[in-house]
Amino acid sequence: MPIYSYECPEHGQHDVFTRTFDILKVRPCEKCGKDSKICITAPSRHNIERTWNDKANEYRRDPYTQAKAQLTNMHLESLEHVERDCDREPDPVQEEAIQIGAREIDKQNKNPGPS
Repeated sequence: MPIYSYECPEHGQHDVFTRTFDILKVRPCEKCGKDSKICITAPSRHNIERTWNDKANEYRRDPYTQAKAQLTNMHLESLEHVERDCDREPDPVQEEAIQIGAREIDKQNKNPGPS
């Protein structure tokens, strides 16, 4: 369902949610009834990807998932470093490294040390 932006000469820009794709070039302002012309605006994009901090609790439930997420995050940070400093590209995350990390995380979860 599209959202169109219109601009009233008195009240400024406002968005109109419509149930059809029929574009009205002029629409009455909802506040004063004056003609509002349609505005051409950039399409809106909403990124709903969760960040590492948002996923942390979910990852703590499963050592494999947590290890994979941590190694992937470290790899992405390394790639950013490479782009910045023109260093050698880091090796991709290997399954063996994920398995080793998962075992260590599982060990730490079962036998937590002093805080």
